Amino acid sequence: MSKGLIDIPLSCSSFLEPALNCYQPFATETPKETKDFIHQWNCTLSNIVKDIKNQRIVGEFGQYVFFVTLYYPWLWRTCIKASSMTDSALAGGDMPSWSLLYAIRFKISMDFLKQKQSTAQNIKFLDFGCGLAPTAAIAKNQMDIQDTYCIELRPEICDIYQQTADKMGIKSPTFIKWKDVLSNKINTVISMGVFPYMTKSDQLKHFETIYKNTPNFVVEIKYNAPTNTPDINGFSKLELQKIAADMATQPDLHKNTSKNATKYLNLFRRNLPVERSFIQNHRSLFLSR
Repeated sequence: MSKGLIDIPLSCSSFLEPALNCYQPFATETPKETKDFIHQWNCTLSNIVKDIKNQRIVGEFGQYVFFVTLYYPWLWRTCIKASSMTDSALAGGDMPSWSLLYAIRFKISMDFLKQKQSTAQNIKFLDFGCGLAPTAAIAKNQMDIQDTYCIELRPEICDIYQQTADKMGIKSPTFIKWKDVLSNKINTVISMGVFPYMTKSDQLKHFETIYKNTPNFVVEIKYNAPTNTPDINGFSKLELQKIAADMATQPDLHKNTSKNATKYLNLFRRNLPVERSFIQNHRSLFLSR
């Protein structure tokens, strides 16, 4: 199946819904009103994507994803549960692992925002690389974080995101550029599934800016365990050690890296006890403060 310009961002939103319903830790901890919001977001997003003017940026995979999501939602739940479908074209890759990753990203993001709301006032929140997942929309409309911003490099994604919010009748986050982060006095940043698409030098540059100027952040990076096919944008153990050594507050960075990595891997093992290659070769670390 061919993939279009926005197919991956579409999958991040569409697979999140069945994943939250499939994996027990997330099903019990995600409020019903939030899952209802995600469902309505996906239905509205599907209608936006099917509009003839958006067809040029949607590949076969994207069209299929939203056709199934809207009319046969049980099928994605089957794909997520069935590890035997891991390599099939229907599942689009390692569906059990990827869908769990989407659910973990969402849970970490929501828990992080709730914790920051409970300890700080005047949250100015940025979803860096929002894609089409409704995290920022939920923050603004359900969590009442009015100063909610998004950064997304592709204008087509920004346009579809705002169209979806408008059609749902909700408030849309404000889209800004990276150069506007400091001038908008952003104090809280979440970045999920974005850094691994940058070169390592760009990742370090962006992380350094966030680290020096933002008191609250959670950033996902990739760590390459020993493997014959490493992710070129993932960091090796030696590279991570050097980064930690270069930071002024090395113990904090090391502590947070270890804590979040352990938590993430434990979630994986509890939910997918027979899936090992994904976490061995493309491990996610969540750096936070």
